[in-house]
This record gives sequence, C-alpha cells and structure tokens, in this order.
Amino acid sequence: MKCKLKPLALACAALVQAGSLHAQDSAADKQADQGTLEAVTITAQRRSEVLSKAPLSVSVVSQKALDAQGITALVDIASSIPNMAVASNGFSMRGIGSNASFGGYSTVAVHVDGIYEPNYQIMSLGQYDVSRIEALRGPQGTVYGRNATVGVVNVITARPSARHELSGDAAYGEHNDVTVRGVLNVPVSDTLQLRAALLRRTSDGDEAGGAVSARYGKINLSSARLAAAWQLTDELKWNVSLSRLEDQGTISAIHSVAYNYYPDANIAAGTLGARVTLPVDRNVGGIGSGGAGTDIRKALTQSGLRSSLVWNLNDDWALTYLAGLTRLVNDGVDFNSGIFSYTNHDNQTRTQSHELNLNYEGDRLKLVGGLYAYRDKQSGLYAVRVGNALPAPLASVLPAGLAYAPGAGNLPSGYGDVDIAVRNNELRNTSKAVFGQATYSLTAAMRMTLGLRSTRDTALTNTDTQACLYGTLLSQANNLPCSVPFGAPVNAYGATSSRNTSYKVTSEFDLGRSSLLYATVATGYRGGGVTPNVASEYLTYKPETLTSFEAGWRGRLLRDTLGVNLTAFSMDYKDLQVSTIGKNLSGNNAAVTGNAATARVRGIETEVDWRITRSDQLQGFFTYLDARFGKVAPGIDNAHAIDSLYNNYAPTPINASPLDNSDRRLPNAPKFSARARYAHTYQLGAGGQLTPSIQSFWQSGSFAVIDNLSDPNPLLGYRKAYSKTDLNLDWQSADKRWTVNAHVYNLEDRQVYATSTQIAALSIATYMPRRTFGLRAGYSFY
Repeated sequence: MKCKLKPLALACAALVQAGSLHAQDSAADKQADQGTLEAVTITAQRRSEVLSKAPLSVSVVSQKALDAQGITALVDIASSIPNMAVASNGFSMRGIGSNASFGGYSTVAVHVDGIYEPNYQIMSLGQYDVSRIEALRGPQGTVYGRNATVGVVNVITARPSARHELSGDAAYGEHNDVTVRGVLNVPVSDTLQLRAALLRRTSDGDEAGGAVSARYGKINLSSARLAAAWQLTDELKWNVSLSRLEDQGTISAIHSVAYNYYPDANIAAGTLGARVTLPVDRNVGGIGSGGAGTDIRKALTQSGLRSSLVWNLNDDWALTYLAGLTRLVNDGVDFNSGIFSYTNHDNQTRTQSHELNLNYEGDRLKLVGGLYAYRDKQSGLYAVRVGNALPAPLASVLPAGLAYAPGAGNLPSGYGDVDIAVRNNELRNTSKAVFGQATYSLTAAMRMTLGLRSTRDTALTNTDTQACLYGTLLSQANNLPCSVPFGAPVNAYGATSSRNTSYKVTSEFDLGRSSLLYATVATGYRGGGVTPNVASEYLTYKPETLTSFEAGWRGRLLRDTLGVNLTAFSMDYKDLQVSTIGKNLSGNNAAVTGNAATARVRGIETEVDWRITRSDQLQGFFTYLDARFGKVAPGIDNAHAIDSLYNNYAPTPINASPLDNSDRRLPNAPKFSARARYAHTYQLGAGGQLTPSIQSFWQSGSFAVIDNLSDPNPLLGYRKAYSKTDLNLDWQSADKRWTVNAHVYNLEDRQVYATSTQIAALSIATYMPRRTFGLRAGYSFY
C-alpha cells in the first residue's frame, strides 16, 4: 500500500478505519513475542476489567505512547483520542466542552489517581511516570459525578513496586529545548515501597517577544512526585503521593490574522455598512505592542496530596477511602495580546475531595456504591487591562492621544479603555453525592448494568471590583490600588444551587470468546454556577443536562492480532452551558457563561489496533461527528460589536445586531478526524532493535470560535482542514538498558489556529506548535 505523506492521516486511516488504542507497557514484551495483542487492564468503571471487554467508549494512552509524541503536558494528548480537543477551560469531547468561558468548569472531568482536578491550568503542567491515561467518552456521572457530562480523563500514575528501579533520560530539541527525567523505585521492606519521579524541561521559546519582556512560548516546567505503597496488614493497603508541579514559562504569542474596515460607515447616523476584511502579515491595531503591559510570564504552582486506603474485607468485599487536597497558586499572566491583558496576584484555588466506596465482586453480581463530598475555594487578586481596537473610520471620534496605536489609512487603531482590579473575597463551589452501580450476569453471555447518582451542588461568588483609568493600575495589593480610580469599588455577590439524579442502563452480550456487543442509555449533568465580575443579569447560569444513547461492538479478530472498536452515539442537551458575550461591571463586552436552549450531537467512532506481524503494528482511529446547536437565545454579536467607549464619544451610538447560532455547528467540532500510526521493528541481534514509526493526525475544517459559525473564511476564525505528522526512530540495546530516540514532530509545519478571537476591528489567533526536531537518550541502571 502506498500513501502520500501529505494526506497520510486521511488516506491510511480511511483505508483501515484505524483507532488510537495504545498498549500499556506492562507485559508488552511477552505479548509481542507471541505476535498477539496485549490484554490491557483498566479501572474506568471503578473496578478492574479487560479493556477489550469493557462496555463503554474508552481509549488508553501509555507512557510509551506519550514519549512517541514528545508529550510532557496533559494538554497535548488531545489528538491521540477520538473526538477530543482542547478548550479554553479544559478538554472537549464530541464537540462539547469547548463552549464555556472561564466562568464554567469543563464538561470533561480530569481525575488524577482517582481525585477530581477542577483547574484547567493543570493541563499545561508537567506529566511523567504515568502508568496509563484512560479517556472515557460519553456521560460518566454515576461513578465519577462532578462535571463528567461528556467524558472523563483518568491519569493513573505509576505505583511503587516490589523491585528496585533507577532510570532516566535526557532530550534536546530546537529552541534549546532540554528535558531531563528520572525515576527511582525502592522496596524498603516486604510491606513498604517508595517511588520518586522527576521532570525538568526548559526552552528559549519559539518566537521573539518584540515589545514585551521575554520570548513567547518559553518552556520552564518542573514536576516532582513522591509516592508510597504500604501494606499495613494483609487486608489493608495504603497508597499515598505528594506532588509539586510548576510552570514558569511564558504565554503563546497572539497574532493579527486580518483586519476589518467599513468604507460605508456613517458616524452621524450610527450605521456601519458593509464590512471589508483583509489579511495582514504583521501585527496591527495594537496587537503585540505592549500597550497592555509587557509582562507575559506564567507563574503556576500546584501542590497535591492524594490518598487511597483499601480494606479488603474478604474475597468479595472491599472498602476504599479516596481523599485529595490540592492548592493551585497563579501569580502570573494568563493572557496578553498587547491591547488586553489578564494578570494574577496570589490567586489561589484550594480543593478537598473525599469519597468512600464499597465494592463487591461476586460470580454473577458486581457492585460499587458510596458517598462523595467536594469543595473548592478561590481567593486572591487579578487585574484586567481592557483595551480594544476600532476599525477605520470610527477611530476619528476618539479624543486626540487616546489611541496609543493609531492606524494609518484603513488600518485599525488600538486604544486603552479601562483598568480593572478584582479581589476575590470568596469564590466557593461544593458538591455532595450518593451513588451506586450494579452489574448482574443474567446468563453466562449477557449482563445488565444499572447506575444511579444523586447530587447537590452549590456555587457562590463575592468580589470587589475597582475600575481605573487605563494604564494607572499599580502593583496589586490588598486594596486594589490605582492612581486614577473611577469611583469606589463595586461588590458583586451571587449564589446558586442545583440538584440532579443521573442514571445509566447498559445491556451487554458476549458474541463469542473475544467479542462484545453493548448498548447504553445514560443521563448527564453539570451544575449551575456563577461568573464573577459581570453585570447582574449575566451573573448566574443554570445546570445543563443531557440524555445519551450509545451502542458499540468490541472484538478481537485474526487469532487475537486485530482489535476493533465500533461506537455509534447520539446525545441531546438541554440548557447547554456556552460562552457568549455579555457585559462586565464597567459596561464593556465580556465573555460570560450562559445557557443555550438545546444542542444535539451524533457520531461514529472506529478504533483499530492491528499487530500485522511480530514486527509490524498499525493503530489509529476514524471519526464522524455532527454536533449542532438547537434553539439558542440570541446574544451580543461580538464580531460586529462596537464597545461602550466609542459610543460615549460618537454623536450616535452603534448597536450591534443580536447573534443567533440556532442550528449551526458547534465550534471545535470537525465533521471528520483520523489518526494512523505504523511501526516496524528490526531485530539486530546483539545490536538490539531498531523501530522506525510514522504517525499522522488529520481533521476536516471546523469553526475555531463561537463568534463565527456561519462563514467558512479562514480570516474570520475558520480552521481549515490540516494534518500533523510525526516521525520517530527508536533504538533499544539488547539488554534493554539503553534507549535512543530521534524525532521530527509536525512535519507539515503549517500554521494552524489553536485559538481564535473575532472583534469588530480584528481577527486574532494563537497557533499550534510548528515543526521541531530532537534527540532523546535514556539508561536504566536496574
């Protein structure tokens, strides 16, 4: 079979309908010697089961698979999972989750060693020494609860073991990208084992800073974890870990993609007329100018304690207590476009999570049930420097000197509007739940599962906001200081609570020893909440709910060398939480979280793992997705909205028309996507083994921003179809102590939107990483 490199991801994946089922490292060598697929064990349903016989949509990524893609942060796994993408506040799956602003939690719940992690910032922090990452698609609320509306990402770190281990590696790539990693495992006694894992990664950044204080995209990650496994008695085992993760790098560069002007605008009459959009190859309108400050440093630190205490009451019953405490401190910059910036000062999020569950494993009946309690609390300060850009000819109404980046001719003008300092007096969320799930074997080949979860959530916000003259905000301290304040601080208080009972019903049937057919109907729920620092009418939003129907087939074919997973799903949403444009306390347009009336998602997912020979393996996936809004309440059309500062000076205000996204495709929901990976291993005898591999991801075009879901124009935030191909060459010594890897990531080296924002004057975007080269070498001492 011949495949051109450029369309490899589409052509190869379409021919084999391949999937992203990644094998775990454990027992892989023995399975490889036999030329068959490995039996992967997962705990996606709070009990151990073989992946090929699990009645749900789940993909598994091992540390080996992460290394093959150069992944050291959780955010980069998205292209390895069918129908998964990165959103502003976490992950999205099946087109859902990319539509909420910073005021809402992700609909894809991230769990680390069984503990819920609410902070989307953890996705950028270092990950290493992972046993596996399980990605569950579809509502998982009955056993995972909070915000698992559309899926769950389970990060299971490597546990301490009973053997001595000391290994490490070092890598070097473009932009002086240096990564050093190490693992030490020590069995202290027959009952106590310790494990330590370290990661350090730095780079010079991928783009010059220009007017700002450093290079953009600079990497400065540190990760450390110490874990202990203690067999207290024959029946009682305690796993506990302490972790600390830091990100002291810099944010990605933000670029002008296009600018707009309105040649027929009538300032006196308050009308815009037709819009003209032109591309630019440089920053205009104040983007990248440093007008909103020159600081682009990130300063994130997370400390965590996670504990799992298991009491095996007898051969059938086990009681587990899961507990977690985390603290995230954000003291850096989240965003700085040159005209708009968002900076934190000692902004802390503290979480605590507790779960007590009881498991029963009988011959015909399997049960899990328990109690759950969660709370998080945020405190600290943040500053928003609110600037904007006016399209020509509207800037002519501004007072002289107000535009610090005046545009010549038809170019837009960047100007400062207001500085805003916000003190979080109290931001608090709580969740309490009782849950249970039972699986009963009706016959030797047929099983039924019923799950229920009852949840009560609360959310509260209490903030003080001080508006100031643009550019007058001083260093942040307790009293929200600025040299030119606009009146006294304004307090915003809001609270909401919600209740829900979710259910899951699954029927599964063994078609033979190695194939499974299943069907599931399940409901999902994400609690309502509050968006801080916005006008009262936008302060709270309602819970969202969904009903999901899913049918699937899992099979092992060709004498256990070919694994195939087929899934079809249909999800109907009510009160879907989406990002929309409202007003902040200063009367300016701001991103808020609101509710769309309905949305529907239909799709098909196919995954394949084929061990063609003992030396050849092909893996991948192919997906089809139709994700659309139903009826949506019209909001402010941010792409055509002129902000309040212009209207304060203009003889006649210009009011934007409402934006109605009813029946339009959801953003970041490509109709088709595919991934393929092929590897061949050459046995070199005493010289070890050499494995070249190629992997490629492709997706069809999609809208990258909710402000434009109707015009497939790349200048207006439409992300064209693209592919990303990685090449790896791996060598392992005969004694398996030495490993060497040479790689090229993103061979196509195209500019692809990571994020896009549309305003009346500009289209701006950040881009995914470009092509990089690198080497990695490692050694296992024992």
